[in-house]
Amino acid sequence: MAPSSTAPTTRSKDKEGKKEEKEVYNVDKDSVNVPKFNGDNYPIWVRKIRMHLRARELEEFIDTELKEDADEPTKTKANRVCNILSHGIDDSIFTSIITEENEKAPFAIWTAIKDI
Repeated sequence: MAPSSTAPTTRSKDKEGKKEEKEVYNVDKDSVNVPKFNGDNYPIWVRKIRMHLRARELEEFIDTELKEDADEPTKTKANRVCNILSHGIDDSIFTSIITEENEKAPFAIWTAIKDI
């Protein structure tokens, strides 16, 4: 499948010397345009962030734990969810939710948010 015309691409040659284009990850496509969760706005925030993740086919990562034997593409998606969630949390409560122990675990982050 060819990359979309609006997505940044890189050009390289494959093992046989054929030119190929690969879509480059663009952090802007995951930018969260919802109010940041501040501890008081959970009902509206949770609905908006869930819709944001659903639109990107990433909602499953907040509903179930990532399997230890997950493949690399799945781990990459999980990291995207962690990034989206981290950008949707106000700095005033960030460290009470995201820790070194859960920063790579979207389900654990989601659980911590629900427990605030």
